[in-house]
Amino acid sequence: MRPTPRAYLGRKNLNKSPRITRDLLASVQRGAMQRHKLTIQAIPLCEVPRTHLYKILVVDDNAPLANTTAAVLGSAGYECRALHSGAAAIEVASEFVPDLVMSDVMMPDVNGVQVCMRIREQLPYCAILLFSGDVYQARLLMEQAEVNFPLLPKPIAPADLFRQIELLLRQRPQVDELSLIASPTGQKSRRRARIV
Repeated sequence: MRPTPRAYLGRKNLNKSPRITRDLLASVQRGAMQRHKLTIQAIPLCEVPRTHLYKILVVDDNAPLANTTAAVLGSAGYECRALHSGAAAIEVASEFVPDLVMSDVMMPDVNGVQVCMRIREQLPYCAILLFSGDVYQARLLMEQAEVNFPLLPKPIAPADLFRQIELLLRQRPQVDELSLIASPTGQKSRRRARIV
């Protein structure tokens, strides 16, 4: 029995289809690769879309200076809170969970070095930036405490401040500080990792 012309054409196309498909696939891949060349471009941190606002805690016994600094940082896109004593900063840090703490060194109740050391105990990945009108005395306090935090002299130029903040936040590892507070030993975070 002789096959019908339609069935014959079907068999003929079937034999050539794998070759046509391979050629077509190769040309499509080449075209797609040419259209979608990957380019890498460095952009400033302030232009990078964030999943959350960076939180900055500003601590200074000079209330107008602390409030003004927090307002300037807030207008630049950071979530800020200004506090006027070291003791208040230590209490608020565990609730606010800042990414960066900016503190004056010379304060009447608790000096800025002690404040930042206590906050670093609570939040080990929190970035620290100190500022002081008396840089020499501030360095002596850091040497006594055996720590080395970044220190800017007062008055701070806004460009220097923003540059230092971007640098510190870029160097900071990305961690979930809330899980560290909830479980200092890390047991709860391991359980969550197993569940997920």
